[in-house]
Amino acid sequence: MPVDNPNVGVAFLLVIGAGLATALGASVVFFPSLVKLASRRVLASGLGLSAGVMTYVSFVEIFHKSILSFEDSGIDKNLAYLYGTLCFFGGAIIMLILDVFVKLLSGQSHSHDHNIPADNKGSGGEIQSQQCFTCSPDPVGDLDRLQNQADAIIKGSAGVIVANNPEEIEYSADTSDVAKLQSPKD
Repeated sequence: MPVDNPNVGVAFLLVIGAGLATALGASVVFFPSLVKLASRRVLASGLGLSAGVMTYVSFVEIFHKSILSFEDSGIDKNLAYLYGTLCFFGGAIIMLILDVFVKLLSGQSHSHDHNIPADNKGSGGEIQSQQCFTCSPDPVGDLDRLQNQADAIIKGSAGVIVANNPEEIEYSADTSDVAKLQSPKD
């Protein structure tokens, strides 16, 4: 099925360029001298930029589908654009209100004392700790500890789920080696 669009060549070259850039970036880890050149600021900026681009593309696609849905329901094109815009920003405002509401309910806030005593003890003898990763002296260690806790929770939950399965459900694999649940009563 030939495509008569003049932009097909450009799109194909951009896709090939993106794939080659990914392969080149992934191969950098095999050269220690290049790894040492990467600073945290450059890596953080690159990750922030890529996350921003992906978020932007997702929002633009969702926004366009919203407008098309309003138009498909019989609403004028200009009103559909207005309704799509109002729904988008209304959703953002609702999200912010819910965020504030959840923080109020949970009692969490970012304000905390940065002057923790050297013995790490508060006035009542309780141990004080940092409340955010940006204020922590060892954020990588904190993240590793949280990852280990999350792994333990997931493994423990999986153990409870497996232990509480009814006995009539057995785990088996079919001929294509895809795991599935089967009931022996069938």
